[in-house]
Amino acid sequence: MIGEIGHGLLDTLERRSTKLANNDALRCLTWIFAACPLAVQHMVVKAFTAILAGETHPLLAPVGAKTVVIHGLGRIVTDRALISSLLPLLWTRLPDTTFLAPLASMLSRPRVTPDVLAGMEVEAITDRLRWVLRAQHEDGEFAIDYKYALMVLAGLLRVREHDPWALMTERSVAARRVTEELKEAAARLRFGATRIRGATQKLAITLSLVDFLETNEGRPDILTVIDQIEG
Repeated sequence: MIGEIGHGLLDTLERRSTKLANNDALRCLTWIFAACPLAVQHMVVKAFTAILAGETHPLLAPVGAKTVVIHGLGRIVTDRALISSLLPLLWTRLPDTTFLAPLASMLSRPRVTPDVLAGMEVEAITDRLRWVLRAQHEDGEFAIDYKYALMVLAGLLRVREHDPWALMTERSVAARRVTEELKEAAARLRFGATRIRGATQKLAITLSLVDFLETNEGRPDILTVIDQIEG
């Protein structure tokens, strides 16, 4: 069935005379994560690069397709080379949160991500992320983008599979700075506990990330717990 849906989608895209009518096939294929056919993965990447360049792409024809492509990208890409090329396109646009969701997914889900991070500027990515966290706690915005920001940070900590001391506050300026923002966010979450959805859960996760940065003793299931935040 996956093969049929994938072939049908690609066939429609190749027939330039036929415009894609909806996002149904793409939604299906991007919500099966790594099972998404490789040819479709590459097509989504092309559509994504078209978005960045302000160009058109047949996959972007239906209403809402841009959001489906941007969010789907992070779920389906598992190839190391693709992740290596896409991550800089995402993190260098921070603190703009437009592409925060795929960045969060790409850092937290694929098995090869720690290997990719070992060769990347993790300190620079972390320093960019702190501006996202600062804007969020200053504006009191703790909805879905805060979840993604927490997931980005937890995903970055996966670099410790290669360097156990990476992003420790006693060694890293970026870690100290992002920890300061997390503590400010925690204070706002405590203060607004009665009006912020899931404040107690978000506060606990925020403090667990502080523990990881300061002592490397946060809860081991942190990525799973963040993923379960509803918004």
